[in-house]
Amino acid sequence: MPKSVSHSRTSTSLVCAFSLLTTWSSGALADYPQARSYFESLSSSEQAEIVLGLIGTGDFVGLIDYGFTKRLYRSILAFEQRSGALVDGMITPSERNLLSREADRFYTETGADWVRLPETGSDLLVPLRLFDTQTTTDHGLAYERSDKNLSLSFFAYPRGEKTFEALYEKMSEPTERRQISYNTLKTNYFVVSGAYRGRNFYTWVSRIQGGSSGFTLAWSGSWDTMGGKLSILLANSFMPLGRKTDATTENQPRTPAPTPTSPEPPPRSEEARSGTGTGFRVSPEGHVLTNYHVAGKCRDLAVRRPGDVPAAASLVASDETNDLAVIKISGSLSGTVAKFHTGVNPKAGSDVVVYGFPLASILGSSGNVVTGNITSLAGLGNNSGQYQISAPVQPGNSGGPVLDREGRVVGVVVSKLDALKTAEAIGDIPQNVNFAIKSSVAMNFLDGSSITYQAAESGTPLDTPSLAELAQGFTYLVECKN
Repeated sequence: MPKSVSHSRTSTSLVCAFSLLTTWSSGALADYPQARSYFESLSSSEQAEIVLGLIGTGDFVGLIDYGFTKRLYRSILAFEQRSGALVDGMITPSERNLLSREADRFYTETGADWVRLPETGSDLLVPLRLFDTQTTTDHGLAYERSDKNLSLSFFAYPRGEKTFEALYEKMSEPTERRQISYNTLKTNYFVVSGAYRGRNFYTWVSRIQGGSSGFTLAWSGSWDTMGGKLSILLANSFMPLGRKTDATTENQPRTPAPTPTSPEPPPRSEEARSGTGTGFRVSPEGHVLTNYHVAGKCRDLAVRRPGDVPAAASLVASDETNDLAVIKISGSLSGTVAKFHTGVNPKAGSDVVVYGFPLASILGSSGNVVTGNITSLAGLGNNSGQYQISAPVQPGNSGGPVLDREGRVVGVVVSKLDALKTAEAIGDIPQNVNFAIKSSVAMNFLDGSSITYQAAESGTPLDTPSLAELAQGFTYLVECKN
């Protein structure tokens, strides 16, 4: 069975928020037959671009049926109304460009990329950035987050080992640990969903020549919203016969690889970027330390803790070379002040805890805590001003505190090694190679900027929940708007 995987880039991406479909009155609907004729006149790649775009923007919630259905039609109307376009059910080339750009944010944040099981040719659009590990199994590939909140199994079974019918019987059978909430068996595919060992799951398996191929996505309760979104993506992108064939299975979504209809828009300058990161309070006066690439070139800045109203902030000091910046909160804001580690320097192997707001538009802004170790006392290129850490970080963690077991700041999250680019270069996928600016560098920056801060040579060891509670008091979501 499959022991390797190949990747091919897709030009579209997924968007983080799903919107409810608008309820349309019959009088407001455009001419459905006319819209259907227009859609069917498009090439298969243009149709796929529209379908995957609507899934990415959240305008389509559900399983795509083959062809131009009323559900797809209403999704197009919802997108057109929301984007201010002519609401006629016919997405023009300019509207497709707008749809692709909006959807691209979600695909980029999740790292959605096509993955193929070579021996079966089955393709699946996998949100690679949401996972920390990828392993090869006896039947395919397994992806897992280190916090166990999300996992994905992409598999295939030869008929001689287990028939399609036997797979359905096994996967749809309730047990003491597995509760089934929905299951359906068709001629060429089946779907099963429910809960297993405290996590929700969604399984799709298709009958293919010589056996079966499919996937199972599982997620914890705290990931319910994202789990639902990803289930929609996976169910609609799964291609059991591969993306380069016109063959389809009965009643199964057909979404070939999207191709751009026009050149990608030019990359925006650094000055024009908007996004979110993390920062932590270093003084009672409201100074918040973060990365330069988070706050250094923002027109408007705001910070907030979970449950608080955002407070405006302004840039007061920056160090582009070391990627550090200080912003100051305008007015009062609740919270405590972080303390920096002083005294004996941390050693390789020391435990660390990272707190921040990764992928805030997808995962929410309630804060996220992960643990790991200092794996090296130097960063990329033997940079002595950084640590290498194994604690998993994602986009949005930048600028967040790296704490020792006594709750003192030993570093500032700054970057991670791009696993996919590294794999393309060396033929192997690195695991959890992340970097943090050393606290000594951060304190030198604060000293040079005449900003007071607190430090401690020792403290009381704390467990991870206590450290998370401590960090929540001084860590902020930083919003950059342009």
